[in-house]
Amino acid sequence: MLMFSLLFLGIGCLFEILGIGLTIAMITGEMEFSLLAILGCVLMPIIFIVIGAVSLGKDLKERRTNKAIAKNGRTTYAKVVDIHDTTGVMVNGMMPHGVVVRYFDAYGRINNDMIKIEPESSHYGTISVGETLEIKELDGRCVLIRELENLPFEGSEMLIDPTVSVYGEGETLSVNCPVCGAVVNVARGGAAFCSHCGYKVRLDNDGKVMNNG
Repeated sequence: MLMFSLLFLGIGCLFEILGIGLTIAMITGEMEFSLLAILGCVLMPIIFIVIGAVSLGKDLKERRTNKAIAKNGRTTYAKVVDIHDTTGVMVNGMMPHGVVVRYFDAYGRINNDMIKIEPESSHYGTISVGETLEIKELDGRCVLIRELENLPFEGSEMLIDPTVSVYGEGETLSVNCPVCGAVVNVARGGAAFCSHCGYKVRLDNDGKVMNNG
């Protein structure tokens, strides 16, 4: 992404300099005046410069954010629940991958985020659904530290269970666990594990506790 931004900026600046020189030559009479040439050699490079500058700004902002997460974030484990192509710069016909992970936040709630893996990354194409990743997490944003293949950890089965609610998705209700009576926050039509006894509490779309039997 950084190379793409710098390439657009470089091309834009180079042709803009040539265009300005061409315009001066036309004004001084050294060359025949051509409005089409001015538009092509002066205005078109500006488009390249703008695209490159915007792309560079976004890339630098993303890099600063990721560095802050890596430096100040909380180290934890996550499970990969989905992988798909994302928008971005295509490298050798390959699009960046969006690796969707689920993890337990600092409050013990299941949260998720998408980690962008660029084609030039050593992790590109090596991560699979269900794999365990070591990540740094800060305010709901994650960066990848390393792959741990299928390493199990406490609660990992909850993270890959598609019926278990993710914090912030859908209306969450506070209900009592049918087994131990503890309060559990569950989304309508979803499920969550009781933090006290481990029972999987499921709600229907009306918000009623369902029988797991």
